[in-house]
Amino acid sequence: MKRGKSIHAIILSFLTPGIAQIYLKAYLKGLSLFILYLFILSSIYLLPLSAASLLMIYIIFLSAVLYDALLTITRQNHMTSTSIKRGLLYLMLALLLLPGSHLLIRSTLVLNCRIHQESMSTALRPGDHVAVNRLSYMRGKPESGEIVLFKHPQMNRLFIKRVAGVGKDRIMIENGHYILNGIRLEDNGRDACAFLDLCRQSADKEIVIPEGHLFVLGDNQFQSNDSRDFGPIKVGTIKGKAIKIFWSFDIINNKIRWQRIGRVL
Repeated sequence: MKRGKSIHAIILSFLTPGIAQIYLKAYLKGLSLFILYLFILSSIYLLPLSAASLLMIYIIFLSAVLYDALLTITRQNHMTSTSIKRGLLYLMLALLLLPGSHLLIRSTLVLNCRIHQESMSTALRPGDHVAVNRLSYMRGKPESGEIVLFKHPQMNRLFIKRVAGVGKDRIMIENGHYILNGIRLEDNGRDACAFLDLCRQSADKEIVIPEGHLFVLGDNQFQSNDSRDFGPIKVGTIKGKAIKIFWSFDIINNKIRWQRIGRVL
């Protein structure tokens, strides 16, 4: 029975850390390890760590969980019989929690945003998977320079752009160039007058971004559909702040871009 329990503990620990301890009736320890597992899982998306660092942390954590499970077995004074049904029950629980853990984190903490176009190059490239923190603006407001995910004001789609201006910032167009608070921003040759509401103003007249709105631009402004086209966006349409690139795959060359994984935005 001891060998059978060891096999069950190893399998359960690999599937979902903490479940093996619950299986061995160390309920509080198992629950604590599962919560710690969720924290480590969320760090994959949120903490500014490289892929190698995250992998090392997870291997160390998993090794400790396995060691504890096997140690728990050896410390038990008596070996109770382990039925096949009970083993299958905990196996099913681990299989359900495996995707469920990711779903829980992505529904409460982060969103996975996959980049398809070049509008945010070179900060974001097609094939990048970006972690977007859903809780970033629960207390604060977006600031200039931050990359945000938002709902397009005219289409039922999510866009990701960089905040160029916030409420009460001053905008003007001078000789076809975009000026923010008196500072000319690089527009890569694109006509700033694509934003029609600005073009209706005098070339020398400033307008002010309304309170509660943001002016967003793509880093690659020559290939970006942004506030120059649809105007300032409402802060309420923001879904979260882009934190880091947690996965990147070069679609053209069919290879993983390891150097981009873990890059903080």
